[in-house]
Amino acid sequence: KMTRVRCCQIVAMSVTNLGAIDEELYFELIRKLTERIRDKEASIRVHAAIALARLQSSDDGDASEVNEALLDLMQNDPSAEVRRAVLLNIEKNASTLPFVLERARDVDATNRKCVFVKVMAAIDYRLLSIEDRERLLVAGINDRDSGVKRACVRMVGESWLTFAGQNLLELTAALDVVDSPAAGKVMQALFAAYTEIPENLSFDNDLWETLTPEVAFVIRATLEFFAERHDSDQLDRHMPDGMRLAQMLENMGAKLESETDDEVRADHEFVVHQLLLIARMSDFPDELGRRAMLTLMRKMLLVPEIPENNIEAVSDIIRKLSVSEQDFVRIMVEVISDVREPTPTEADGLPAERVRIESLLIGIKCLIIIKYLLQRCFDKLNDGSSIYALLTECIVPAVQSSETVLQEFGIECLALCCLLDRSLAVDNVVLFAQAVRQGSGELHAKGLAALLDLALMYSVADLAPALGAPDALIKLLRAELHSEDERTQATTAEGLARLLYAHRIADPAPVLEELLVLYYHPDTASNDALRQCLAYFFPAFSYMSNENQVLMQQVAVPTVCRLGGVLKQQAGEGQAGATQSQVAHQIVTWSDPRILDAISAMNGTTTTMTSSGLRVAARMNSYAQLGVDALKKTFSATPNTRKVL
Repeated sequence: KMTRVRCCQIVAMSVTNLGAIDEELYFELIRKLTERIRDKEASIRVHAAIALARLQSSDDGDASEVNEALLDLMQNDPSAEVRRAVLLNIEKNASTLPFVLERARDVDATNRKCVFVKVMAAIDYRLLSIEDRERLLVAGINDRDSGVKRACVRMVGESWLTFAGQNLLELTAALDVVDSPAAGKVMQALFAAYTEIPENLSFDNDLWETLTPEVAFVIRATLEFFAERHDSDQLDRHMPDGMRLAQMLENMGAKLESETDDEVRADHEFVVHQLLLIARMSDFPDELGRRAMLTLMRKMLLVPEIPENNIEAVSDIIRKLSVSEQDFVRIMVEVISDVREPTPTEADGLPAERVRIESLLIGIKCLIIIKYLLQRCFDKLNDGSSIYALLTECIVPAVQSSETVLQEFGIECLALCCLLDRSLAVDNVVLFAQAVRQGSGELHAKGLAALLDLALMYSVADLAPALGAPDALIKLLRAELHSEDERTQATTAEGLARLLYAHRIADPAPVLEELLVLYYHPDTASNDALRQCLAYFFPAFSYMSNENQVLMQQVAVPTVCRLGGVLKQQAGEGQAGATQSQVAHQIVTWSDPRILDAISAMNGTTTTMTSSGLRVAARMNSYAQLGVDALKKTFSATPNTRKVL
């Protein structure tokens, strides 16, 4: 082993320092090193890969064979050190860069960090396509490892900004801010890491008057950074007054209406959205500015082609300008009434199909406005509330419509109304259950979300009787856990986890057992959303209180027994996953009251049971009962399960 390691090291060092090499020896080295990169020892493969990388050359036909061997090693070698050695030493060119960028998703955090700090930092970002830049930034800024995130920000702040000549606008243009989902996060992380950048920025009048997507984006990101830091001095220095902001919005809106080129329209729409986000951060200290902005916001909601994200921002601004929630509701109801007024009819000389489509679009727009209105309301509904008028005139007809898209928005708005009125929720829970049982696609998803939200708001016990039985709602939700759709599975699991955590389920043991089985079941191995949610939930739930640990102890043995067969089959087929023994060990750990005590002591808190004077020995009795339950089950369990128990 050590001989092979030293030989590979010597070859790598020798090739690095040699100016020329005999052709026959060159090909012989490639052949031998290609054998060594398949060695069973990772340390040998590392040095062999480094030596082979030194032999890369674009002047001969064997270069492609060397590159292919190295790329295969970088993609598929089980050792993180081997993949890293290739990543750092392989030649970076048009054919290898796509594979290098893939390492931003490597399972090893150190390798992912190397991509940003050592590899891509040395490469001019302009050599990458917009799609490659976007993919790289999305991977880095959303990485779960904070070190990788910092490495990504360091790459942008020290390398890319240098390549851009310290010109932030030039760098922003390279991020394609109009269509980029990651640009906002990247800019905020950049400002947080290099605070001197936003602090030294200044925006003169000429810049405000000639807004481009990049300029508007930088201004909005800067103001957002100061707003999150509650730096009122910097906000006041950069924020224009309300009257001027309203004038800029109006001018940009006029440009948008008169523009016919789709690409330019997209840029104008983006600038308008950035201005709305800026206005949302303003305090509007002057009354004239407040009135001008409120008038403009009402006009904007009447624009037929207003994007949904602008409707959300406008709703926030109107709520901020309103003196109370009742005033906000009144203004929005008036706007909705104005939107509905020009409803086309066949009497206007229009074809029936066009009338149907335009009426449908008006209905959708009204429901979207209602959705954002209800999301910003918190007062309980009373008999004189204007929202009841919206319920009767817009929401109920949409739910009863034959148009699926209206049903979807109607169900969502009805659920938001129910969150403000318990009796309304009880009256409509059957409707939401019907949407779950018979609906498909978005209608099914929104019906399911409504049931979970209402159960969390009012408890399962309040809603279930309307379905005919105390356990009818839980049965319906448990059935959704076994849906073939992974999104439905994940949504239901997250909702039930919330209900368990909030103690909204009268008989929680069967639900907890079902979630445990689902978490370890091989069929959910590809459902990352579900497993990530439950991986956080189980320890958080168990270590919240002694009562929760007792519940975990009660379901431990049934869960291990239920999983025995499927986990054995999984192991027999060679699939990766937890064994029955590992599952049992994990659940026993979650059930251990000593860990709960240690966490409570570390946080400087006490559990409910500890504060009531119950001694540790007494709390261990229920933990010991878990062992008793396991011993009892051994008499009827299968041989494999008996051994685990």
